[in-house]
Amino acid sequence: MRENGTISAIPTPDKGFLYSANGGVILDFSVNPAQLHRQEQATFNTSMSPGAPGAFVQYTGGGERNVTFELILDAIGTRAGDGGVLRQLSILESFTYPDTNDLVNAQFVPPPRALLGVGPRIWEGYVSMIQFTEERFNVRMEPVYVKAQLTFTLDMWKNDTSRRMHQTRRQFLSR
Repeated sequence: MRENGTISAIPTPDKGFLYSANGGVILDFSVNPAQLHRQEQATFNTSMSPGAPGAFVQYTGGGERNVTFELILDAIGTRAGDGGVLRQLSILESFTYPDTNDLVNAQFVPPPRALLGVGPRIWEGYVSMIQFTEERFNVRMEPVYVKAQLTFTLDMWKNDTSRRMHQTRRQFLSR
């Protein structure tokens, strides 16, 4: 879903999702996360000017902006004997590392671009970390119940998704 180098608008879903901009892979959340933890950071420099009544504060840049949440992948019941949650695990793992056959130069390949949608909010960025806790297995030791703690790092470069997010934020502030 690319249009002139940016990810085009997609409809707001009823469920949460992770969408890979490069490969078109999508993972719908069957149950939206119970909690979202958000981190927003900005950096400011202070400087004193001779004769000024106080310090001059200047914005110098933003730090990482992260959304962290937990997904529960559950195949207990009808799908337990049919590979469990291996498919969903594979989809999540595909968001973490560059897809390249050139392992020598992999450090120069950017992370897989993704969209994270939760309710009316859609963020553009990449999955920077996933911690898996596999708790239950079927008789073939395929995981059927997994908790996945995800950290999604927002890309704050000028792009359509960022502009929409800032526009929505300004609309809420003007009410």
